[in-house]
Amino acid sequence: MGTRMMMTCTVLGVAALLTGCAQPHQDTLPEAEAKAEALMQELSADEDNLGSFSSRVTSNTAPEDDDANFSVTLDAQVRPTEGIVACFGKGNAEFVLSLVGADGSTVSNGPVEVACDGAQKTIDLDEATEVISLVRMSAGAVDDAEAFVVGGVRGTSVLNTRE
Repeated sequence: MGTRMMMTCTVLGVAALLTGCAQPHQDTLPEAEAKAEALMQELSADEDNLGSFSSRVTSNTAPEDDDANFSVTLDAQVRPTEGIVACFGKGNAEFVLSLVGADGSTVSNGPVEVACDGAQKTIDLDEATEVISLVRMSAGAVDDAEAFVVGGVRGTSVLNTRE
């Protein structure tokens, strides 16, 4: 009986250990979509929001898929300051945020890989162009991801001062 009790305790201990090492919760697609929509509403309410998008991505989403890309045309008085990205669901997603200058030059930031755990990540922008006229962001699934992605761009107004 002592050996049997010891085996039972060992099995229970291993089960408890394995349970502690289990993968974190992954949202179902309806949960992921609801969380992505909530973040979209939050970004839209932000007074520094220049534009945002949400899209479902899977390993079958092509990079040129219009739903997984967006562009924001900027007024000369606006400067983008950062990108905000998040992914909800299963797997990882990649984001690329590109700044297009008035002269057509492009500076890309990324790809930035983001776990689909719902955590927001900031993409700091390289300001290599004097005047930025367009911001583009694209998102895609990494490997077997099935998720909803959200991307947005924040910016500030530049006031003209007279000397």
